Amino acid sequence: ERLRNLLLHIAVAAETADVVNEGQKRFAAFTKPSDLPSDIRDVVYYSGARFGSDKDFIKLLDLYHATINAEDNDDLAAALLTTRDKKHIATLLGMIKTEVRLQDIIRWYARLMSNHEARQLTWQWLKDEWKWVRSTLEANKTFDYIPRYAAQVFSHADELAAYREFFEPIKDIVLLSRA
Repeated sequence: ERLRNLLLHIAVAAETADVVNEGQKRFAAFTKPSDLPSDIRDVVYYSGARFGSDKDFIKLLDLYHATINAEDNDDLAAALLTTRDKKHIATLLGMIKTEVRLQDIIRWYARLMSNHEARQLTWQWLKDEWKWVRSTLEANKTFDYIPRYAAQVFSHADELAAYREFFEPIKDIVLLSRA
């Protein structure tokens, strides 16, 4: 079951037409999570978020807001954070300060940083919101993950320069110096 799920995720990410089309068909047909088989629910969400319309994004976002179950909520968030649409990415970044639970902020940041289409917007968000990020997360044990997640996805010389420009002046923050 796990292997099949992984293969379906890879097929959607690789934009395998038959798999994406089936995911889109199932996404359009469901109205509540229980309408989908639990073993492929996250893949259907992923397909809807990655390849769907504004209406599909809103459907997932509404489900995210209405879902109480933490595991289902995480599956919805994981899918939402794969969107390619810049305005959807901006919406998600805006939610971090107002709607995302404290314990989930670092996960949202990491997922957005690993989303190629969201990376630059997320990096800019981090720089713009640094005072808030620091005051909110510095006491959290995941604070030192912030530079790590950026370092893991940056791969160009200009990104290295931007990384150094941002983190060098603040590397004396004890929790960051370990990272």
